[in-house]
Amino acid sequence: MAASSDGVVTPSVMSDGVTVRLVVDFTATGSPIKATAATTVYSVSVTEQATGNQVRGISSAPGGAVVGVDGEAPQGVALSYVAQAFGASGNLLATSTAASLTVAVPATGKGTWLKSLGTPSLSCNVYAATLPAWSADIATAVIQVIGRSDPIVVQDVRQYETGTLEALTRTAADEGALRALLASPGPYLLQWPASGSADRYVTVGKVDRKRTSNQFSDPNRVWTLPLTQVARPPVTGWSVAIPGKTYADTQAALATYAARTGTYLSRSS
Repeated sequence: MAASSDGVVTPSVMSDGVTVRLVVDFTATGSPIKATAATTVYSVSVTEQATGNQVRGISSAPGGAVVGVDGEAPQGVALSYVAQAFGASGNLLATSTAASLTVAVPATGKGTWLKSLGTPSLSCNVYAATLPAWSADIATAVIQVIGRSDPIVVQDVRQYETGTLEALTRTAADEGALRALLASPGPYLLQWPASGSADRYVTVGKVDRKRTSNQFSDPNRVWTLPLTQVARPPVTGWSVAIPGKTYADTQAALATYAARTGTYLSRSS
């Protein structure tokens, strides 16, 4: 991990090992607009240079600073994050220097991630029981012309691929986690770097789940997940819940109304 040389962008890998936490602060020492950031910065954007993707869910920057997460960061790739600050009219105020980071590929373990784009805490790590055999359909019209042996063939553009992933969960906790993910809105990000396959965004069709044996005590489940690859959804309009910072996360420490309203945060907001 290396913060940007101007101190504006600081990335770090979160405890799940695959989500990147990003602190963007245009009031930091060394910021190109430090002296006026609190009054001039209306919004910010962060772009990961290796993929060219804008980080989802980072926009509003009250006081010139914002904290967000990149739940779509590829694994085993040298990443480089650059932030831009904009004024109220959309004018570019400044661009930070780059902050570098690499999310390690797990050496062993489940290896396959299905990720929620809006709620990274729902993202699941599962075993791939059977890898998909991908199919890419194409609309074709064949016209047999009288008097000639060769047909006229007209084709549309080839469609994104479809395939079926069989995922294995081995504990009740893993089963519950995958159920929760699939109950949340898609599309999802599929990552499995150890397989040699590129990351892809997918929707999941009808889900089948079965035990691996006829024993009631068997915790293993095989999930049949029909996948359809889709384009990366636009960033605009998406909000991303920061893991550990959602309302549900606070309920353990602040279970009652009195406890919640008694915190400094609630009194000052």
